[in-house]
Amino acid sequence: MIQVIIVRSKINKLARGIFNSNVPEIVLSERRIEKSLNADRQYNSCFSITAVNNVDVRGVVCSDNYRVVIKNNTFIGKQMVIGYEVNTRGLVLRDKIQGNISVICNAGELLLPFEFEIEEESITTSMGEVTNLFHFTNLVQHSYDEALTLFCSVDFCDVILRDNPQYQSLYECLMESYMPKLALEEFLVCVNKKNRILFSLADTKKEYDNPGENYADKLVLQRENWGYAELSFAAYGDFIRLIKSDVTTEEFAGGVYEISYLLDYEKLHAGKNYGRIIVMTPGGELACDIVVSNPVMDKDDAGDHLEIKKGIRELADLYFNFRMRRISTDVWTKQSLRVLEHIRGIDDSDDFLKLYQAQVHIAQKKPEDAAWFINYVADHLLEEDKRQEFLYSYYLYVRTLYTKDMGVAYDAVRQIKNFYEKSNNDERIMWLLLYLDEEYSTNKSLRLARIKEQYMKGSRSPFFYFEACAVFNEQPPLLRVLDSFEIQALLWGCKNNMLSEKVALRVAELVNSEKKFNNLIYRIMAHFCEEYDKKIVLEMLCNYLVRTTEADARYYKWYAAAIDAELKITGLYEKYVIVRDKADESVLPQMVALYFAYNNALPTDRKAYLYANILRNEKEHPGITKNYMSQIKRFAEEQASAGNISCDLAYIYSSVIRKGDITEKLAATYSDILLMYHLVCKDEWLCKKACTVIVKHNEFVTEERYELVNGEAYFPVYTEDVTIVFEDTLGRRFCAEGMYECSKLIKDDSLIKQCFELNNEDLKLCVHICETEGLYRFGTEPGVELYKRTVNRPELKKHYKNRMYRKMIDYFSDNYDSENLDTYLKKIDVENLETKERTRVTELLLIRGLYEEAYELMKSNGYDNISPNRLMRFCSMYLRDKELTEEETFFTGICAHAFHFSKYDERTLLYLLKYYNSTTKNLFKLWGAAKEFIIDLGGLEERLLVQMLFTNVYMTHAIDVFESYYARGNTSLSVIQAYLNTQSYLYFVENTLIPEKVFGYLEHEFKIDHDLQDVAKMALLKYYSELQDLNKMRTDTATGLITELGKAGYVFAFYQKFAGRLPLPEELNDKVILEYRTEPGKYVELNYLFGTEDDEQVSYRTEVMEECYEGVFVRPFVMFYGEEVKYYITEGRGENANLTESGNKDMAVWKTDGEIGRYEMLNDICTAAQLNDEQTLNETMKAFEKKVKLAEKWFEPLA
Repeated sequence: MIQVIIVRSKINKLARGIFNSNVPEIVLSERRIEKSLNADRQYNSCFSITAVNNVDVRGVVCSDNYRVVIKNNTFIGKQMVIGYEVNTRGLVLRDKIQGNISVICNAGELLLPFEFEIEEESITTSMGEVTNLFHFTNLVQHSYDEALTLFCSVDFCDVILRDNPQYQSLYECLMESYMPKLALEEFLVCVNKKNRILFSLADTKKEYDNPGENYADKLVLQRENWGYAELSFAAYGDFIRLIKSDVTTEEFAGGVYEISYLLDYEKLHAGKNYGRIIVMTPGGELACDIVVSNPVMDKDDAGDHLEIKKGIRELADLYFNFRMRRISTDVWTKQSLRVLEHIRGIDDSDDFLKLYQAQVHIAQKKPEDAAWFINYVADHLLEEDKRQEFLYSYYLYVRTLYTKDMGVAYDAVRQIKNFYEKSNNDERIMWLLLYLDEEYSTNKSLRLARIKEQYMKGSRSPFFYFEACAVFNEQPPLLRVLDSFEIQALLWGCKNNMLSEKVALRVAELVNSEKKFNNLIYRIMAHFCEEYDKKIVLEMLCNYLVRTTEADARYYKWYAAAIDAELKITGLYEKYVIVRDKADESVLPQMVALYFAYNNALPTDRKAYLYANILRNEKEHPGITKNYMSQIKRFAEEQASAGNISCDLAYIYSSVIRKGDITEKLAATYSDILLMYHLVCKDEWLCKKACTVIVKHNEFVTEERYELVNGEAYFPVYTEDVTIVFEDTLGRRFCAEGMYECSKLIKDDSLIKQCFELNNEDLKLCVHICETEGLYRFGTEPGVELYKRTVNRPELKKHYKNRMYRKMIDYFSDNYDSENLDTYLKKIDVENLETKERTRVTELLLIRGLYEEAYELMKSNGYDNISPNRLMRFCSMYLRDKELTEEETFFTGICAHAFHFSKYDERTLLYLLKYYNSTTKNLFKLWGAAKEFIIDLGGLEERLLVQMLFTNVYMTHAIDVFESYYARGNTSLSVIQAYLNTQSYLYFVENTLIPEKVFGYLEHEFKIDHDLQDVAKMALLKYYSELQDLNKMRTDTATGLITELGKAGYVFAFYQKFAGRLPLPEELNDKVILEYRTEPGKYVELNYLFGTEDDEQVSYRTEVMEECYEGVFVRPFVMFYGEEVKYYITEGRGENANLTESGNKDMAVWKTDGEIGRYEMLNDICTAAQLNDEQTLNETMKAFEKKVKLAEKWFEPLA
């Protein structure tokens, strides 16, 4: 793992006792890596390693998570950039990739923790990251065009709607309209992210009085709530001209739009002009009534004119009521005079009204009053020469009534006839002749002919209708035909309740010969049926309707009345059933039910109604129902085979079709029928606007279209997840929540499974069975085959395929001993699976022992969530079956992952021993696990020791590894020496506590004549100095080491601890050793003051301290009892020098078991003098003098 040449070079140096004190100090650019990433991506990033002390760093980088791959895993230098790649394939929201990147180098081992969490997919917009519908709605409000572009992109469905199949189907349905702005609006409304836009008109009625010219105005349209909508306008009334016929909400200003229109003065008629402006909105129609008053006179004159017209109409009503004997003569005359006085009070210029008043006075038998008016008009007519034909004719008529003279009457008739001919047949003059000419009074036929003649000339006077009805009442046979005149006269008579029962019977006779339907005749007959309880009239009306009309519910009551009256009319029963309200489930009349039991030529839909009614009301007539059953069943099978459906057919099917009736042919259509739903529009606006229902099952790629007929539609629903939208004639699509009801027609689903067994190729039926029955209820093998056959169909959406796979995997997880499981697992298309399902498939493959397939799946999907125990078993079996001659990196990761959870066996450990590279801690754990087995650990132990030596990272129980390694015998001497030297260095130079066993190995190496390096000798000697007792072997060893090291110039302060326990070199006996420790190679200066405390004449001396060994600086001083050295030590040169230590050293009295030399004797003399011990002082001085003389005698100085 670590570059071999570099590592071996360092080991060899350590074995020779060469230590590099210049260890690099490094920092990482990141303390912890935490990032949020998207799933199914590969991300590249990096971090840097920097040597802060400018020393080259050598090492490797590795990751303990296979999803984080180090690109350049070896490095050397002072500043390195380490790249890594993160693979998030197969992960889902909130999954985490956790672990450590290990930096293993000559500066030690550093762990860089990482955590990558899978976040929601997002889309970058001007408003920031958009991840969900809440964010998107905010974008719509603030940046509509940008939001619309996003809405139309594939990212919207893939990212914003990624986890919501229901919304995806809604989106797909709406986008088929090719009107993205409307689709966006509807979508947001349907998913409850905004309220539907509401519109209102500021005015619902606008009135204009005498505009006088073209007039422009505006109608204020108000909007509530934000969003997009398209509106159109229409004007009813040709005098209204709209400036614009349509608008969108984008043209509103501040929630208001002004609809401009023009009132065209030239198209206004006199009086009131009524029109309307209609606004078509997405939620219905708004209307504003436009009323324009356009008088042709002044307001006062107009008011008087209206009052006069009202009075004349009242006079006419009083006249008709009088003539029809509804009021008495007295009432008529009094009321008429009251009205006449009122009119004349307004305008007394009308001579006709004066003559009429005279006529009323004549009826009151007040000739004097009448005479005054007659004479006034006569004078007025002569003076003004206003001999208008009608007015003069009326004057002659009133004068005749006044005089009651036959001669006057004959003369009046002659003159009036003459006026009639001159006036181009004035209908008013003819009306006067009807009352004056005796011929018309006696000859009713001629009278009726003259009236009809006036009608043919265009007259529609109610006075003639009255006279005609009077003739009909008096002589019904004169009503010979039902032409336009007769019909209008009869209608007037019906309206005014003037016609007699005989006339009704006569009309009934005439109706019987009519060949074509006439609604006016129907109205006349309907009036007679309501007015007179005559069977013949009812019979003729129903006969007429049956013979001349199509089915129309308006006539149902007459058909029902005819049946109640037991009338025998051909086709009556058919018409009765055809026009009967389908919602009416009440029992049919018995005679109707009996009739159709043997003679049934009804249309299909009415047959269905009839049969359903018979079945629903079986208790009312069980015998009749029995007679129907054979034809009902035959009918049901025919209709079901054709795939027909309605509410009535649904009831029939559920009542008569049983399990034994289902054939292969019937099953092909009956399954859809069993799943059929009935949609009914409740809203009038929806009924008018929508023409098509769009149904999309969320499991399917495509949608289905169904026509709306009279606000109703039928369609099958196979699953619970279905989306319903509506479409208008322009292709605009919209939702209509709350505006319709949708219910299942046949509640019993017991026959669906049988249909499936006979018709199992229908994909939608297969999906329904999969959803309702499932693998457990449907049966093991058939269920598995059904799911396998269904799941790969291209018509199904990916999310649903995933759901099916999930169910199959659930099943197999509970039934993993299925014989067919292995075959299925090998064929499963894992590319269509989500992460969880892939993991479960992997586990099933592992359970079934399909290791190669499982391994391939793990390579693509990972093994994060697979049981470590299963992974370990897989690794073991894989190693058993494969002869691996080289490392498989991914496989190593699996073995290591299982090992991390303490799941391993001998095979996996052997593989890891060979190929696993990691931190010292992990390798130590591996060594500890492998010890449980009889495995040769020499390779791992050496690798572990080498890595510790290279990185300077030592485990607490590292001595156990060394001990095991050392005991093997056939090991690398250089590794052993490097380890012992390093431990010695730590103990001696760095004062680090090391395992005591190390000193045993040092002694052993020394004993077997392996040449110890100086550092090892120093460490061993220092160790001996700390011991209370030394045996002979150790005493001899220590004596030899002190002598050897002393000769090499290594003198350390701890040597003095041996004083009195073993002989020290004489040159040490007169020394006090000052020892200072710092980093190797430092420049150290000693500043000292040598002398006693009373010696004030001595100043500090400065000298450079010599480095005795690897940062250990030593300065021996020759001192006598009572003397003291004061000192301070600095590191660095000149201005950079720093005081690091200060203190004093004095001469301690130390005992020696050897011969006392001159130095000791001099110290004793000083001590005795200091203590005033004269006896000892004299004795010691004499002994010292004797030694000096002997030395002078026996020894001579060399030349």
